[in-house]
Amino acid sequence: MRRLRAVVLALLVASTFTCGDSTTTMPALTGPGWIPIHLATSATDAGGILVTIRGGAVDSVRSAVHDVFSKRVGPLMKVAVVGNLASGVIAEIFVPDTERASNYSVSVDQAAARTLDQRDEADYQVSVGGQ
Repeated sequence: MRRLRAVVLALLVASTFTCGDSTTTMPALTGPGWIPIHLATSATDAGGILVTIRGGAVDSVRSAVHDVFSKRVGPLMKVAVVGNLASGVIAEIFVPDTERASNYSVSVDQAAARTLDQRDEADYQVSVGGQ
């Protein structure tokens, strides 16, 4: 019984010294990394979107769900995302400094339904980062 008390007391003492201040925050992640491209649309048959990304260097583009095609045009990055599109993250861009995500903007150039019919670009809103 004494041994059990000693073990419990040792654990309590150890946990007291290892618990940190819960008000500390993690430093912001900086440096190269992936930032998301968000789509907002009420279209139920969205099948493709062509966007232009401005604001800084973009190394590459990826999507876990959709087919993505990209081409650098001078300082811009043109990106086509194809598939069963819905509101949410549709792709990610790799940038040299994630802390500067707010420098990037994205605009819709064209949109299409899954039947390849042209759609009104105004029905599709895109944004970069945690927006």
